[in-house]
Amino acid sequence: MILFNFLNRSLLLQSIIGLSAIVSSQANAYLFEAHTNFNREDSKIHLRKSRDQTKALSFSPLYAFGKTKSWTTSAKFFFGDVEVTDTPWADANFFSRKNNIRLTYDIEDFTGEASDYVINDEQTTQAVDLQLELFLGGLILKAGVEHDKTDFNNNHGWMGSVSFGGYFNEYHQLYGSIGFGRDNADPSIDQKHFRIWNYYRGFIPIGTHHLKVHADIGVDFKKLNYGPAVDIKGEPDYMSLMLKAGITYFPIPQLGFGPELTAGFEGYNNSPPLFLGLIEVGENDSESFRKLSLAFNLQYFPIEQLAFSAGVRLTDREHNQSFEINTKSLNAGLTLRF
Repeated sequence: MILFNFLNRSLLLQSIIGLSAIVSSQANAYLFEAHTNFNREDSKIHLRKSRDQTKALSFSPLYAFGKTKSWTTSAKFFFGDVEVTDTPWADANFFSRKNNIRLTYDIEDFTGEASDYVINDEQTTQAVDLQLELFLGGLILKAGVEHDKTDFNNNHGWMGSVSFGGYFNEYHQLYGSIGFGRDNADPSIDQKHFRIWNYYRGFIPIGTHHLKVHADIGVDFKKLNYGPAVDIKGEPDYMSLMLKAGITYFPIPQLGFGPELTAGFEGYNNSPPLFLGLIEVGENDSESFRKLSLAFNLQYFPIEQLAFSAGVRLTDREHNQSFEINTKSLNAGLTLRF
């Protein structure tokens, strides 16, 4: 009996030692990353003066105010071990450069704010995004396709994109992206979408600390055709120019936090005027927004396999004629690696 107990304890001890060896051998690398994030937005419109065209605000592609809840889940598989070192853990693959494929699912529920000036809207949008990222020496090649569906008007859309760039050195990368997409809805609503973006990512070592800097600039173009519900002579144009810049400070590899600023312009042009049923909107329906957004984000890894993230964002979109839309956004996320 004593011998039996001794053998059992020996086997248990050997199992624990073996399991510890396996875990320790894999603790500094991972092949799979899963991430989920919940975001809640609350947008309010503030009218500077009352005008007839504000009665049709909810029809414009530039207007969106109310409450939005969105849930994003993604899974990323790497074709090789991503090493976790003394560089920031959140961006481990920036330094490991392992080829990977990512699948993302997003669902968003929007409830418009009803008032004397707008028509209440409720809609749910679902999107699936597939992205492939390849590192060929110092070169970066990306390709992706996205499909989305909105139940409000039975809208179906897709967008494909390719990106190409490279690393200057170990700490800096720059790449550009071109995308083309199309949306179709019932009855015969059609939208063509073209975009060009450039992205910079860089790290500045400060002793044992790191400072991450990122800057993005891009232009989006759209051709809109609303179908028989909206009487338009010709196709209206949409254009946006956006600049995003931010810094993230890493006092230790496990923790990163910092602000992000987004500034830009959105423009919508249609001439002669358009008709929404019996409503005529403007003599020349040319509109624009100035957009300014400030965010603060934080992510912390208590262990190499688990991270918590949170963020807050304040956005102001000022219309060129009569109002502005203010948005408050809160998000929380969870990341698993193994």
